[in-house]
Amino acid sequence: MSKFMTASARATLLIGLGVLLAACSHSDPEARALPVPGGSVGAIGTNAGNGKNASGNADSSDRGNSTNTDQSSDAQNNDSDTDDSNDSTGGSAEPKVPDGTLTYTIVYTGHSELNTSEKHNVFDVSRRLQVTSRLYGSAVPSRENNAFTGKMEACGNDSACQQAVMMSLMAKGNSALEQNLHAMDRDRTWTRLGGPCHGTASVDDKGDNHWKGWDTKLNGRVSQQGTTTFDCRHVSLGIDFSGLELAAQMEAHTYTLTLPRFEMEARYVFGDQAPTTRLVDFPSVVVKDVRFTTLEAPLHGSATVQNLDNPTEPLTAKVDWTFTPDAK
Repeated sequence: MSKFMTASARATLLIGLGVLLAACSHSDPEARALPVPGGSVGAIGTNAGNGKNASGNADSSDRGNSTNTDQSSDAQNNDSDTDDSNDSTGGSAEPKVPDGTLTYTIVYTGHSELNTSEKHNVFDVSRRLQVTSRLYGSAVPSRENNAFTGKMEACGNDSACQQAVMMSLMAKGNSALEQNLHAMDRDRTWTRLGGPCHGTASVDDKGDNHWKGWDTKLNGRVSQQGTTTFDCRHVSLGIDFSGLELAAQMEAHTYTLTLPRFEMEARYVFGDQAPTTRLVDFPSVVVKDVRFTTLEAPLHGSATVQNLDNPTEPLTAKVDWTFTPDAK
């Protein structure tokens, strides 16, 4: 399910919630009026970059277990000045989310060994990927609103279905309506959306294949080596940097970093055979639940992720990143 609402579903939701809340207010003279939340906006570039540094501690990854190191030197634990300056549940109709620049480096390492009665193969992985990309900021529905939003989107243009969903929310009382209105556009997300993006990748894998008791051409040293620079708009078929994303959950004060996979051609040498080329993979990395104090200052972090997708070539990915929002 997409976390973004269609325009029609969004309009229906806002109108419906407003009507239902008004109906509840008639029966509750103490009910207070709520501001109308704004729609998702593109990057406006008005947020500050002079706040306290924020740091990330990643607890898990979709691709395996991970550990992390706090890179912050002056992050504070006072929630009173953390992130509410970016909210718009007050007088502002539309949240203003700045663009920013993300730079990240992933160092992949790994060691595999196969030792049987017939052969002994050893392979060591050493790969490095560095990317710098502009990201565009926007406000999105919070996690708290996703369940209700999903039900509304599932209704499509069926007004009876939409009414039933809103009535079910109304049955939970006025506080539930307020919560869903305030949850609209609360979270923040930064995505590439085709903006400037470039990177450098390098490979220096080495290994040795040895058949025991055999004097054949199947024995020999193995190497994969190469370096390339690239523009994210012109990479191999199947590589898509539009999936690059930093998504912040304002209520939890955490964010998730999604880094797409990459691949490149490397020079492959086996024994005394003539060199050829092979595609070398840089698996995608997802770092979850990184803590932040404020989104007005650069976000620094690091994490170590165990990639177990390929059991014959287990990799450890050491990730370091800095996201710098545009200054006011």
